[in-house]
Amino acid sequence: MNNNNVVASYQQETFNHFTHYDASLGAERNSQKWMVRFTFNRRGTRHERIIEGCIAHTLFYLVHKGRHGVTAAEISNWAYPLEECVYMLRNEHNLDITAHSKSHDDSKHTRYELIDAVELLEVNTP
Repeated sequence: MNNNNVVASYQQETFNHFTHYDASLGAERNSQKWMVRFTFNRRGTRHERIIEGCIAHTLFYLVHKGRHGVTAAEISNWAYPLEECVYMLRNEHNLDITAHSKSHDDSKHTRYELIDAVELLEVNTP
């Protein structure tokens, strides 16, 4: 198995764990244990960052959801306000995340999509 397959397998295993962990423990308690080390390219320069907590948890989910994106309702059992996490990823970590707003009946929701190609180098989960 080559290195890319090992990383992909690890990421899928971690994603499976993430999507099935016991949400009853509470968002704050679980999210504080998340840590993600990642890279992305901006204008030909490779950037490496380490983030923790709910913001790391959100980035992990955005990476794995890909072009489908994420809504606040999909992660309501663990996320602080999704808008706040996206704001931090955009403004403090310079990630390109787009927002697609849609109206349904009398409500409106926003789906966030990670545009930058982010490579997860290390993920520590609760």
